[in-house]
Amino acid sequence: MIKLLVAVVAAVICSARADEALRACTWEDVDYCEDMLTKYTRDPRNWNEEKKSVLYCDFVKLRVQCLKSLNCDKMRSTEEMPININFWINIIESRVNVMIDYNLCSEESANPLEVNYEDECDEYYVNKRCTEAISEYLMSRFSLTCVAMMKANPCFSGVRAKCGLRQATLGSKSLSPGQFDNPYIIMAKYGHCKLIFDESDPRFGMQESWRKINSVDYFTYF
Repeated sequence: MIKLLVAVVAAVICSARADEALRACTWEDVDYCEDMLTKYTRDPRNWNEEKKSVLYCDFVKLRVQCLKSLNCDKMRSTEEMPININFWINIIESRVNVMIDYNLCSEESANPLEVNYEDECDEYYVNKRCTEAISEYLMSRFSLTCVAMMKANPCFSGVRAKCGLRQATLGSKSLSPGQFDNPYIIMAKYGHCKLIFDESDPRFGMQESWRKINSVDYFTYF
């Protein structure tokens, strides 16, 4: 019994030391993900004109993957970087699964949600309108990945409100604007919602070629 107790205590101590060794997440971690996402969304090879919602869906899935891959304590926020990464991941994942089940993503859903195509206020259309609109913004010349997400929250909430639909929640917390600590607004407040742009990047030229070929000129403002 004593040996077992010693083993348990040792395991707890080792676990505590491991937790202490894991540093708090920093703005450098967040900036790394924004840079990766910017490069992805600027590349027209990742665009899908026939199914525009795919770009937004891939964009948010990649954000989740990047945040999950960060080697830092995702539960701990700091005065320097006051974002709980784990909460951020949970917000995104709760919405990604809905998009997948409405077949708005690149993969087919194993459990597709039923859609009333005759009802313009069906939840499917809420997701379709907003994912397509934000995809178009991401395809614009100088889009900011953080601004894309700041557009997303009022879009989804606004359409739901007009249609009298229940607002999205995460557990007991409402995801309506102003009802939770929005990571993207925090990024803007701390000066980390910024333009990532390098004209020497070949993606810029590829974007312009794509626009000419497809006779499309998406929004050019921030």
